[in-house]
Amino acid sequence: MKRFALGFVVVLSVASFGSPAKVGMRFVQDDRPVDGFLFELNLVRNPNKAGEALTYTVDFRKMGYDRPKHASLDETTNLGREMSCSFDTEDIICFQDLRPVDGAFSELTLTRNEQNEHTAILRKIWVDRRTGKDLEKEETLATRLILKRPH
Repeated sequence: MKRFALGFVVVLSVASFGSPAKVGMRFVQDDRPVDGFLFELNLVRNPNKAGEALTYTVDFRKMGYDRPKHASLDETTNLGREMSCSFDTEDIICFQDLRPVDGAFSELTLTRNEQNEHTAILRKIWVDRRTGKDLEKEETLATRLILKRPH
């Protein structure tokens, strides 16, 4: 009975992403200690003034043991400091456009599957200053992420 109740709470949290009461979300996938890594994706709502749109700071953390290098790994990458996020659909989409001022367009998409697991995909578009051509890179940051708790 408790398992069902806890699962139900998580579903309610996922369904109410856009609620003003939520100040952040934490998604985790932990395959340690057996040959794996810990992946964390944190969305933290930034303070805003009346009339300003809500923005989020988004960080991605990878932690574990890098066997080929025989070293511990603990890296946190900031994906954006003022990302606009949409919680209206099953997917969560956050983006930040720093072009044309030496920046990139960054888009983070979190898609949810039937098991309530999320896949995080980061897409970046920028202009090569030497050639003037648009460049694009897309990478899957993590799969099987679970919403652990609202911040």
